[in-house]
Amino acid sequence: VFTAPLADYDFVIKLDKDIVCRQYEQPPSTAFTSDGVQSAESVPRKEVFKNLLPSMQHTSQVHVKQHANVFGQSDLVGFDPVALFVRDLVGVYRDSILFFNDVHGGRCIAGLWSPTARKLHPFTASMGANMMLLEHEKIGTKPAATLNKRAVVEEIIRLGEGLVENVVIQNE
Repeated sequence: VFTAPLADYDFVIKLDKDIVCRQYEQPPSTAFTSDGVQSAESVPRKEVFKNLLPSMQHTSQVHVKQHANVFGQSDLVGFDPVALFVRDLVGVYRDSILFFNDVHGGRCIAGLWSPTARKLHPFTASMGANMMLLEHEKIGTKPAATLNKRAVVEEIIRLGEGLVENVVIQNE
């Protein structure tokens, strides 16, 4: 099992664990030790039925936490709010941010500012992103502008209301 470190990303969007509907696809956190070798006491129990989660196979009573969605319904088949959120983020910020997430129940979305977003651009009215005018910088005869990263992060928080628990900015 490979888990990518998050330290090299510019920011990490932490998601509410109760909203991540595919978190059961994640391997258990006790499956491997810190050195990547499976420990004897953490060996998964033998699965009897492939269609049941391991925790459901060895208990006579199963307590499943039910969440009503925003529409007041208990379950929606095929509804994956994290996948829809990532799709929206990629659609809006495809030229500014590269997004990375684990589609199998990962609880975070990592982001890297695109190399073109890090550059200064001549200011025009149709820049297509949330740009910040730099007062004392010029490119040729036009004023210089750069991506307003703080405003973009605030937009992401607003777009992910109910999904986003926290955003950690690691590199500015």
